This record gives sequence, C-alpha cells and structure tokens, in this order.
Amino acid sequence: MKNTPSFCMISMLAEGADRLAALSALKNGGRLLSVLPFPHDVYINDFNSALSKSEFENLLKQSSGIQELIPVYQSKSMSYYQAGKVMLEKSTVLFAVWDGKETLRTGGTSSIVALAKKLNKPVIHINPEHPERIALLHNNAATNDWDTALSSILRIV
Repeated sequence: MKNTPSFCMISMLAEGADRLAALSALKNGGRLLSVLPFPHDVYINDFNSALSKSEFENLLKQSSGIQELIPVYQSKSMSYYQAGKVMLEKSTVLFAVWDGKETLRTGGTSSIVALAKKLNKPVIHINPEHPERIALLHNNAATNDWDTALSSILRIV
C-alpha cells in the first residue's frame, strides 16, 4: 500500500522557483495544490513560450487539487496578491526564493512575504544571489536559532 504524502506544496506554478519547488515536492512524495490567480484559460497567457505553457499544463495534471480564483479586481497585481493570500491561508510555512528587496509592487514576492510576516507565518528566505545563506524570518525578525524556529514551525504543522 502506498504511503500518504506527509506534506503538500501549494504553488501558483509561476516560471522559475515555483515550478522547481513543485517538481521537487512531487519527486519527494509530496502532493501539489495549485492556486491560480485567474481562470486557467486566462492565466496560461501569462506564459510566453510553448515550453513554459507545456510545463504549466504538466504540473497542473499532477496537482491533487486546483483552485482557480475568479478575478474581482481590476488590476492584475491585486489578483496575484489575492492568490498569494489564499496560498498563505492554506500554508504553515512560506518558502520564499527572493532577492530580499522590498518593492511597492502589490502581488509580488515582497508583498506576499510582508503579508506572511503580518500573519505570523514563518518564512524560509532563500536569496538566489546567495543561496548558501538561508534565513528564517519569524515573528517579523530573521533568526539563526534554527532549533527554536523549527520547533515553532513543527508545532504549527
């Protein structure tokens, strides 16, 4: 009898780190839940190349669940923000592959990390410019006390 996966990756399946993380989760026995900021037929147009669209479709086929959001906002960025909020509501921890630069752009990684911190969700921050320096952002501060931080995350899980 096949074991039930012990974790679920929640992703918008954006190009880059989102897809790499989704593939890794699936490869390592996790489930994938896809949250789309727009209906499928609209969101797929955000991807330019045929290869990117194909990767997106393949990951959707492997998803154990798909949640398509109906845009209620006039701006695309607010739809991305809403999808990020839905992901955070379903998550216990956020893995953010992000350069760490704060921006005013709503719906980008910076705004989702800020929301996670506001919601007191632990954030594991991986800076692609320095991937060897992984930081755990928790309670609005970076910490190097991994034992305490991970214990806190495991209590949440």
